[in-house]
Amino acid sequence: NSRHFEQFKTLWTDSIDQFSMYDLKSQLGLAINFCIHRIRLGDKSYAAMLADLYREGLERKILLDEGRISPWTFKNIVKLNLGLQRYEWAESFVRAYSHTLQEDERQDALHFNLAELHYHQGHLDEARGHLVKVEFSHWRYILGAKTLLLKIYFETHETEALELLLTSFGTFLQRNQRIPKDVKKPYLQFVRLLHKLSMLPASQRPVLLAKIKSTPSLTERSWLEQVAVQRNR
Repeated sequence: NSRHFEQFKTLWTDSIDQFSMYDLKSQLGLAINFCIHRIRLGDKSYAAMLADLYREGLERKILLDEGRISPWTFKNIVKLNLGLQRYEWAESFVRAYSHTLQEDERQDALHFNLAELHYHQGHLDEARGHLVKVEFSHWRYILGAKTLLLKIYFETHETEALELLLTSFGTFLQRNQRIPKDVKKPYLQFVRLLHKLSMLPASQRPVLLAKIKSTPSLTERSWLEQVAVQRNR
């Protein structure tokens, strides 16, 4: 429970120099997973704790494996800090640690995450500029880049471009056999709900709020909820 986790953090910080790197990786992994679990249960207070754990892991090189960082750990760290509006730290991290990724993924990770950063800062043109440099070394970058581009099209009222991308992205998701079904489903739900939202006048979008909240597997849920309740968008 939360009390035990607080005790763990205190003990771990006080005695971190007593453990081998193998033990530290295991312990940090348990702590990270606990925070992720609490966040998924709706306790957003653990987001800052999780960001601090990631930072500790980076500073002590616990998150590095032979000098490399997982591209998905990299992406999660960026997304988490952007959500906390730690923009300056997020940008410093992206530029400082992109070289620790596998060589064939570095440029995609750099430009995709900088696109996310600029999007969160409201710099939509800069975000697009980085998205066009993503070469899709992995299908996860395709999912992330197309989702971000859909959000930009919606927010800039580019109706035709939005509809075209919704159609092509939906077809891509349905036909691509490399993407696991449990990964594919949240994106398909996102495409369907965004399409419905785009068809409604802003004043009628709140009718979809309950559907968005009750959909069990959905990417960008918070953003869709915001879109549904902001009548003037």
